Amino acid sequence: MIGCAPALPRSVLPVALLGEPAGRASLATSVASIGQDEAYGLRLVEPPSTVEPPAPDTVIVTVVAARRALVAADAPRCLELLAGQELVTDSLIAGRRGSAARVLLVRIECHVALGNLAAGRVEANAMAALGLDLPEEGASATAESVVMEASKALATAPPLRLDIRARDVRASVALDGGPVVCSTPCTLRVLPGDHVLRIAADGRAEAHRRIAVTKDESIDVSLVPASPEIASRQWAARYAASSTADDAESVALLGLALKTRTLVVLSARPDAGGTKVRGTLVREGALAFRAEQVVPRGEPFGAPVDVVVRDLLVEGGLLEKRGVLQSPWFWITTAVVVAGAASAVTYGVLYEPDTRVEVRFQ
Repeated sequence: MIGCAPALPRSVLPVALLGEPAGRASLATSVASIGQDEAYGLRLVEPPSTVEPPAPDTVIVTVVAARRALVAADAPRCLELLAGQELVTDSLIAGRRGSAARVLLVRIECHVALGNLAAGRVEANAMAALGLDLPEEGASATAESVVMEASKALATAPPLRLDIRARDVRASVALDGGPVVCSTPCTLRVLPGDHVLRIAADGRAEAHRRIAVTKDESIDVSLVPASPEIASRQWAARYAASSTADDAESVALLGLALKTRTLVVLSARPDAGGTKVRGTLVREGALAFRAEQVVPRGEPFGAPVDVVVRDLLVEGGLLEKRGVLQSPWFWITTAVVVAGAASAVTYGVLYEPDTRVEVRFQ
């Protein structure tokens, strides 16, 4: 008895849909109908969409407790609560420059209360180097005077050079809790003192550095690959609501977030002639191929989506190129044409034109 060869396992490819809700709905319907090929199947996956709210500011709670100790004339307890560099550093990493300023200012007030102006000036110098403003609630006249003196003194100091490089990636750099100021490799000019850097790149875990700058410095940073969880948060925050969600950087990050080495991304955007269906194949964390089709206004998405997906898989080496005679859309079109031709032949056979005799007399 001759047995049949076992069927090859069918590959199931994850597909992420981007664009407006109506376009995604049409794409989903089309994907459900075309993902029935013998060689491959399609499985819809949901892109990350939840942007995590910022973590609560626990530093400010500590500052409030320290102020209460100061009001109660317990300056040692005030300094104990605000001890350590982490309160300022963590605030700056989180972009909370106001909280960092309050930590330093309350420390100054506590030192002033203890009569230790030298220690207060150290904190004021740190505040000036970071470029932090006095909080709106202000402070005692003595504490504010110490801050102003430090700012004036540091303003005359020449800025120092800080060169920043990130290995194997182009990264954004934020300084001292402010917005992004440059992309690596880059050079910053900073005042002498302690500074905090936040260095970030898509698909990499952020790096944070606290550096004491007393002369021209150079820093090299190696960013480790991001986990899928970190990549999901990055993609949701940067691209989920963006018009560039199907750009190369976005789809590469999306593949990492969805934990897949191969990903098909489909988007539907309004076009002058209808809707542009754009497909992107992501392989091994990088854009491998693109394909596009325009769906005329009012027409179904089925055939154009099928063409886009097959183009992606063929060009990406995931599917053998299929001849025109193997395409279901060829046979649908052929059937329509043949049916029309048959109707024409039948009409020609059955049609009997009127016979008219015309007689002329001369």
